Amino acid sequence: MLTPVTGAEQSLTRGGAILQDPLIYRLYEVVGVDGQTLKDVVQKKFIDSIMSVIDFSMDVEREEDPKGNRVKIAMNGKFLPDWTGSSSRASAASNRSTRS
Repeated sequence: MLTPVTGAEQSLTRGGAILQDPLIYRLYEVVGVDGQTLKDVVQKKFIDSIMSVIDFSMDVEREEDPKGNRVKIAMNGKFLPDWTGSSSRASAASNRSTRS
């Protein structure tokens, strides 16, 4: 669980330990800020699914840019249907299929 730390230096904690590595901190920040949006996009494109990290790969590339070089991180995870039935769309689809 990530917890904001208040004070002169804003940090995130994981299990009580402050994340001090700038890159790891930024990766957690991306998930913390954009995680819900990424989840919504994946679920819209794949209809209530999750991304597996068991069958997973990641590519990291450097992109040249006149305004400053950029880091490009691509994650490739296997599509798994949401088997928990936790979403309203999954429940609605299930209800439709049982009425047929």
